[in-house]
Amino acid sequence: MRKSKTDKHTAEINVTRAVQTDLGDTYCLVTKGKKRHWVSLTEIVDSPKTVLADLARAGIPLVSSKAVSNLRNLLQDHPKPTLALVASQPGWLADNVYVHPNGDIQKGQKVDAEIIVAFLADSAYGSAGSEDEWKKAIAPYIEEHDTMTFLLAYGFASVLIAKVRPSPQNPIVELFGAREAGKSTIAMGVGSIFGGCPEGDIGIGRTANATPASFKPVQRMANDTLLFLDETNIVDKAVEENLKLFFDHTSRDERLRHGSTSRSQPIRNALLLTGNQRLAERSKAALAIVDAAKSRCLSIDVEGQVFKGKNLTTSDHEKRLVGLRNASNQFYGTASRAFIERIIAECEKDKDAFAKRISKLMAQFREKMPEAEHLPNRLKTTIALSCAAGYIAWKWRIWPSKKRTILTACSAIYEEAGRMSARDVQFTSPAIKRLVELIQNHAGAIEVCEKTKKRSPSVKAGTVGYMVNEGKGTSRFFFEADAMERLLGASMKSDLKEIRQHGFLKGEKGSSSRLASKAPSYIPTTKRVYEFNLPSALLS
Repeated sequence: MRKSKTDKHTAEINVTRAVQTDLGDTYCLVTKGKKRHWVSLTEIVDSPKTVLADLARAGIPLVSSKAVSNLRNLLQDHPKPTLALVASQPGWLADNVYVHPNGDIQKGQKVDAEIIVAFLADSAYGSAGSEDEWKKAIAPYIEEHDTMTFLLAYGFASVLIAKVRPSPQNPIVELFGAREAGKSTIAMGVGSIFGGCPEGDIGIGRTANATPASFKPVQRMANDTLLFLDETNIVDKAVEENLKLFFDHTSRDERLRHGSTSRSQPIRNALLLTGNQRLAERSKAALAIVDAAKSRCLSIDVEGQVFKGKNLTTSDHEKRLVGLRNASNQFYGTASRAFIERIIAECEKDKDAFAKRISKLMAQFREKMPEAEHLPNRLKTTIALSCAAGYIAWKWRIWPSKKRTILTACSAIYEEAGRMSARDVQFTSPAIKRLVELIQNHAGAIEVCEKTKKRSPSVKAGTVGYMVNEGKGTSRFFFEADAMERLLGASMKSDLKEIRQHGFLKGEKGSSSRLASKAPSYIPTTKRVYEFNLPSALLS
């Protein structure tokens, strides 16, 4: 009796269609009643367990060896394939074709090819309400709120990564701060650009409790969109200790397998993390690894509240969080579709011109910002791309607010990121830390000078050095050699070399490259001095 049931179950499974891509990859449509799923013949050979697991999730479980064998025979004798565009993952299938994680397809007017969705759809990336309803609901939460404004622009940027030439590394933004500060809620609001899930707590978000092996498939199924991982406090220990998540995300691709020379499809998306503490600061990895991880992740400290305001009470803040959460559960998914529709139109018109437009907007933002020499270039690119994406969304009237606060918000994030990067340098360099402590401990004995006034040599009693406030968050300090040796002691030479390597000690240019240089005319000494250019963030 059991055998006949198995035979009946097996007999219900059919391979009804086959398509082939222009690269020669063949996909077959496996059906069982109303259940259907496209299977890659390449993948059934390379990763049979993955294919069987996907079929089971699609409602076509094949457990017995006989059932699997029957499927293989059906696939072997598949119908004659027709040509089609096949999306094995979400995202940009072509310059003018985009497939959403829930399987929705947006394409340009010039596309007449059949498009096949060969991945399991994620219903969280659907849509509800209208674009105007979404804009009206979200608008109150971005007015004069830099973090929310920047993050919303960052969300739009995830769709543009594939359009930039050259394409940047996958960006990462991490929100950290006190419990119940609203980190998950604000991330949920940003995620409403792409979708939502009223039955859940975090919209398109997923728990960050992921193992290293499970992260890449999740990342691939959020290709060319926003990937929101909540609560890094519960991230897998192996991920926390070696920060593999940061490097996996920015690498875009899967690990090479022994004997395989094929290239996997690249993965492009913007990662948004939330947690109580910076993930990199919880790591036990070597200092160089931690530094490399920090250079890949833009960390934003929301402190006790994500929304800021002089007269904002705790009760007001809680009401805003509830309001944003309700708005995100009611209206979602429409902004990304409107944005993608315009991108497709621009690419059909002139994809190269559109790419140049994005690059120009990014370059204009970078030109307006101070140097921030210790802010990693990756993070500067993340903020610049976000500003460009936000501006384009505003120009296309997809941005929720008529008032354009995007540049102000991105500038504020840039400046804070610069301060945080400068502090990171201090904490990772014992020599810089000693110099900062020296300046703070002898603040009363450091004479303040002005660049506009020429000074004759006249050292006040007890003076150990001189300072000039350069503005734009930078101060210059000058110390004579004997004072520096007295203050730093035996470690002076090694400390100065280390500080110069970090770019804080000017030194003398030329073939000699001496650490000391001639004092400017507004510094009251004729002796050679050690000149330090320090960001104010290091001294606060």
